[in-house]
Amino acid sequence: MTVIKHCAVGFLSVLVLAGCEADKDKVAREKVEAIKQVIATRTLEYADISSSQPLRSDNVNRCIVQMSENKAKLDAIQVDYAETQTVQSSDTHTLYSLINYQLTACKDARQTQGY
Repeated sequence: MTVIKHCAVGFLSVLVLAGCEADKDKVAREKVEAIKQVIATRTLEYADISSSQPLRSDNVNRCIVQMSENKAKLDAIQVDYAETQTVQSSDTHTLYSLINYQLTACKDARQTQGY
């Protein structure tokens, strides 16, 4: 009887842990999706960063602030949810690269244009 109890407790523990992992992945996915939505909106606004028309200093500075904030949020997600499939996915790595690219482009634009 004791063996059956131990097996049942072990089985329930595995189910609970599996449920927690699914919940963590869901939370990570929701957080990453929220950042993706912000980036998608901002990408259109900053699409002309590398064009020949100079951006206004307030746009460049806003880009730097927003991309820095999004990078910090994604950094935190990568630490807090590192073991989840969402964080390990190529989509999340691509998003991280996009944020870094835009942040670098905005910083370069600020330096080039002397803001």
